[in-house]
Amino acid sequence: MTDAPETEALDDFPMMRRLPREDRERLAVHFGERRSFRAGDEICRMGEPPGGLYAVVSGEVSLTRDVDPRGRQRELGPGAMFGLSSLLSEGGHRLRVSAVRPTVLRLLPHGRYAEAVRAVPAFAAFVEECVRLHALEHAALEAMRRSKVLCKITPHHHRALLEVARLVRVPAGDTVVKRGSDAEALFLVAEGKLQCLVDQDGDGRPDVVRRLQGGDCFGEPELFTGRPHSATVVARTDATLIAIDRAEILDLLGRSSGFAQALRSITLEGQPIFAALGGQQQAEVVLFLSDGAGRFAEAIDLLAGTIGADFQERAAVVHLYRGDTPPPGPQRSSWLRAPFTAPELAAAVGSGGTGSDGETAPPDYLFLDATHLQGDLGPLVAKAKKVVLFTTDPSEERLPPGVPASKVLFAALVDELVQQAGHRDGLPARTVRLRLDRARVARSRGRLADLRELERATFGRFGRAVTERRVGVALGGGGAFGFAHVALLRGLAKDVPIDMVSGSSFGAVAGAYYSTLGDAGLTKMEERSTWLSVVVGLGVVHSGFIAALIDRDLGAQRIERLETALFAATTDVGTGALRALSCGPVGLAVRASGSFPGALTPTLVGGRRLVDGGIANNVPDNVLITEGAQLVVAANVVPPPAPEAPRTPYFRGAVGRWAHEFNPALRMRDTVRSFFIMMHSAGAAEAESSDVVYNAGPSDFQAWSFRRSGEIIGKAEVAVQPAVEKAVARWRQIARPRERTSREGAET
Repeated sequence: MTDAPETEALDDFPMMRRLPREDRERLAVHFGERRSFRAGDEICRMGEPPGGLYAVVSGEVSLTRDVDPRGRQRELGPGAMFGLSSLLSEGGHRLRVSAVRPTVLRLLPHGRYAEAVRAVPAFAAFVEECVRLHALEHAALEAMRRSKVLCKITPHHHRALLEVARLVRVPAGDTVVKRGSDAEALFLVAEGKLQCLVDQDGDGRPDVVRRLQGGDCFGEPELFTGRPHSATVVARTDATLIAIDRAEILDLLGRSSGFAQALRSITLEGQPIFAALGGQQQAEVVLFLSDGAGRFAEAIDLLAGTIGADFQERAAVVHLYRGDTPPPGPQRSSWLRAPFTAPELAAAVGSGGTGSDGETAPPDYLFLDATHLQGDLGPLVAKAKKVVLFTTDPSEERLPPGVPASKVLFAALVDELVQQAGHRDGLPARTVRLRLDRARVARSRGRLADLRELERATFGRFGRAVTERRVGVALGGGGAFGFAHVALLRGLAKDVPIDMVSGSSFGAVAGAYYSTLGDAGLTKMEERSTWLSVVVGLGVVHSGFIAALIDRDLGAQRIERLETALFAATTDVGTGALRALSCGPVGLAVRASGSFPGALTPTLVGGRRLVDGGIANNVPDNVLITEGAQLVVAANVVPPPAPEAPRTPYFRGAVGRWAHEFNPALRMRDTVRSFFIMMHSAGAAEAESSDVVYNAGPSDFQAWSFRRSGEIIGKAEVAVQPAVEKAVARWRQIARPRERTSREGAET
């Protein structure tokens, strides 16, 4: 289906920001075609004629590249682009792309590329550079993992930096940087060899102090401490470098709260790198809207108090209204009549910037409550870094005019969700689920002390979403090995809040029990181990038995109503794409995620045949990254088989070797061992994008050892401990409050 064309500039796509704005405006005309896809629709097939360059406006797509050495899938959300290489080639697509959820794309058709280059001559060189950068992505990511600073940020922030990087080709003998010059970029070595030279003896003959090759990084200490380059870097051979400029890092700091928070917690040589970069300690503007769900003044005040209590960060709340007098509502926060001037807003911020200790201080966040306003909110939206939309019907098609999907966090009221056909395709990305008692929230008048424990947990989850501190856990499939997830989830939950869970196959089972009932659900799952083994056997007849057991245990819940978000990963056998179910009955989603092909019957959802999620992605961490998780913990529970000593043939000579190779029992054993080697290796590769990974070691159990769940959990409690400790350390790092350097006030 094709919608009317749009001609706005391509400002919402980070990759395009490397072009001047006037060039982006001219290119936008050629990107005018918009296409809409339902969840599961195939967008591109590998090998078919090229369609062109696609830009993701809303929704999410799953793609597999043949240039990826592991052939892994990746999920791309709003602001991402794909298909660049197809503009330069008449050959077939090198991508297989499907819509994970309802998706809107903008397309620059292959046939209009020449026309676009005539309008913007610089576009041709831009495309060639981007294609080359994509080809060097693996080397660049390896260099980031070796970096002293970049290794401390998340893998999805690595990819965000690569989107704004530039390619530098250096002939042999040329100088890249000179000693004493200012550091304006850091460099990742993709190809070639270089050397760092310093005249240590003062005799005019520089000495080689370091040799660089592919996978190395340089310029980093100077960029992140603000001092000049300490050595001259010269290319020994022709070299290809990837440069990340200071200006681009600062731009990403302004667009991503999570990236800013990560850099604020990192020091280099005892110096905070955020201050050395010149990052501005200013208030982050968050605009609150409602699509008709109601007014939420008290809820916004409670959210501000929660952020102060949980993270010692201050939020100034300004409630906007039109008319002669403000409506009834919170007493402790300020009201401001719209339209307003900058001095009026500054005065309102001064009266509303109180923290959890009651003292007035410059705010870290400026919350503008526009849920009372109607009409054009374009100027407010333009200044906001994030837009929170209170809604009972989360859908990107219902966004107010002028509100880009890339800025939006949906605050869905789960007890009031409108049940519509579109919800079968899943909630929009970056949706936080809230269970609010409106009457109790109104009576609280913004006082946290008046909330019950469950309500306080809801606002804690809301606060982590707004400040970009959400935690996700990706649970891999593996039959009875999945009982190890019980040990991991219990270990994490003691010190780390879990906001979302994704799972494939038995990982979806564990995720469903935990998301619905918390620790009590894990206990119930352990008690049901015998029943689970019986039901899996009955699944050979019909996998509906699995859904029946889950719904009986969990009370026929719907996924979209779970506050701890659940994403059940499945494989659409019609397209081969990953499809993460985030709406519908919990039992149905778990059944689909565990419908191992050939053994269990498939599950029909919306006319599509869905099978085990482990076929497409057994450790679906990318789903959580797309949803906005800043800390992702992944569990690859399929163990590799224990090493075996070489087997001696029963007979000597050629006859013995032939009999040994033909032995049916040994051939079946080889098949089983090979399957587990393959699944363990695939899971480890799929979990590479996670911050913390638990990879199971060799085990004495079998995938069908459901009756030994207690033993599996007991051994896993020891095995998962290093991963739990690493996750706790990472959580404490991102939960730290912003460092308050000397600042007079907040920029508004």
